[in-house]
Parts: sequence; structure tokens; C-alpha cells
Amino acid sequence: MKKIIYISVLSIFSLISCSDDKGIETNVVTENKVASIDDYFEFLNTDTDGSVIVQSISTPLSNEAFMASSSIKGDKTPLALKVEQKTISFTNRQYSQVAKKSYSNVNIDNMSEIFGSTFKVELSSNQIEAKRTSKSSSSSDSVESTYIPSIVKAEFLGLQNDKIVVGSEVIWNIDDQNENGVVISIEYNPLSQLEESIVNEKSTPLLKGITTQDDGNYTITAQDLAEFPQNAILTFYVARAGYGISTNDSGEDYSLAGLTVNRADFKIQK
Repeated sequence: MKKIIYISVLSIFSLISCSDDKGIETNVVTENKVASIDDYFEFLNTDTDGSVIVQSISTPLSNEAFMASSSIKGDKTPLALKVEQKTISFTNRQYSQVAKKSYSNVNIDNMSEIFGSTFKVELSSNQIEAKRTSKSSSSSDSVESTYIPSIVKAEFLGLQNDKIVVGSEVIWNIDDQNENGVVISIEYNPLSQLEESIVNEKSTPLLKGITTQDDGNYTITAQDLAEFPQNAILTFYVARAGYGISTNDSGEDYSLAGLTVNRADFKIQK
């Protein structure tokens, strides 16, 4: 039975995986189920016959926006996703000759019903059907129960002059069914800076992150901010996700993942 892991925004961890300094730390915790950065890389590198990922992202100025992506081996239409009475189709696709896979991304009006629920995945020739079930339900060797955490909503407290400082707090709504933790990522992009002196000090992107328990609170430390320039504009991501793999009778494996992210931009003061 494969371990269910959780990840942050895929593009963020793609940046990390390409970086010499992975910059990820895991808080010392008593619950050993909190995912490590190795789990994230395992997710990115897991080679399945097909996958569907549903994403939710929000900011302080916007409600949740939803996107779904699907991939499948071969030059063909990726599998659709059916959840309850809603079906997401992926007909506008691109084929990668390097990966030998077809990919498709679609924006969707709302897919909030997939978050905060446990699903078992059933496979057919043209779709993945996610059937809601209880977390305690037993599963066969070929059908995994996948828990997709509830949509994350985060706030930042203890600011000074609207800037993040050591001791500022990140708080979020706790999901007590999410055993795999939360990731808080901090991203520096030189193209987002308003002051030339900051870009001169650091002209390359930097991404740092912390994995922690889903306990609703994290306090920013001096170490978190140490490598970023004073007064830099940083993007803070708070994310959690669920992921599982199912195998059909033909031995093909398919993954279903749901990830939820809250992002906000702040200047820092060290």
C-alpha cells in the first residue's frame, strides 16, 4: 500500500528540485507522519500511467480559484475526472515526445467538493471516478483511500508597519484529519522588487520552506528570513494536499491529488 503524501504548488517544488540549495527544513515534531521534502520529490518523480490533480489557490484579495490538470502515457486524450455528479474533461491537450505523455490543464468554476473528503478511485477506459467514502473504510490492494485536505485559509499576524518580522505569526484553519502536515514556503523573485538596491544585493531567485504539523500556527524565525535582503518583497505560501495511487486490473496505476494553497505578498524587516 503506497503512502499518501502531500505537496505544495507543483511549480514551486519544481523550482526547488532544480535548485542547488533546496532550502527546505522540517520542524521537529512528535508526529512522524508529517511529510518530508523527500516525500515531495517522490511525488514529483512518481511515474504513473495517468494522473489527475485538482488545485485551489487564494489570496487576501480573492476567493479560491480552481484548476485541474490531467496526464496520461501516450499520444491520446487524458482521462476525465468524475466526482459526484460533476465531470471534468481534458480534451485540449499537448503531447510531449520527451516524456511520451499527453497533458491538459483546465480552469474550473468550483471544485470545492473534493476538498475535506476521502475518496476511493475507480478506473474505466476514459475516466477516473472518485467516490466519496469514510476515512476508516477498508481498501483493497488495488484501490487506495485518498484524503484531500480541506481548503486552507491563512492569515498573517504580528506585522510591523505591514511588514513581516521575526515573531510574526502565520495562522490557518486546522484540518485535524490531515496527517501529513502543512508547508510554508517563502519565495524571493528579483523581478518583483521595487528597489534596485535589493536586486543588486540578490539578483537570483530564492525559495525556502518549512514543513510543520497541521496545528494552525507557525512563528517566523530569524533563520527563516536570514537569506533574504532587508525590505525585500516576498511571497508566502501556506499549502497542504493529499495524494494516492490506484491500480486497475491490467496493472496500470493512476494517481489522484488535491492541493490547496493560500498566498500573500509582504515586505520583510529583519
